[in-house]
Amino acid sequence: MVDQTLSSTQIKNLKIFGYGIKGFILSMIETSIEITDGEIQGNEIKRYLISAEKC
Repeated sequence: MVDQTLSSTQIKNLKIFGYGIKGFILSMIETSIEITDGEIQGNEIKRYLISAEKC
């Protein structure tokens, strides 16, 4: 479910964010908000950002 939702979100966002880590992370955040019904915690989003900084 997560993979399919993330993939759909990435495809939808390509026109907005393009390819690359920025678009991927923003799509991850959007997907996380969607699948948790907005319940994702800030520390989880921060983990995504830290991972992106390492790329």
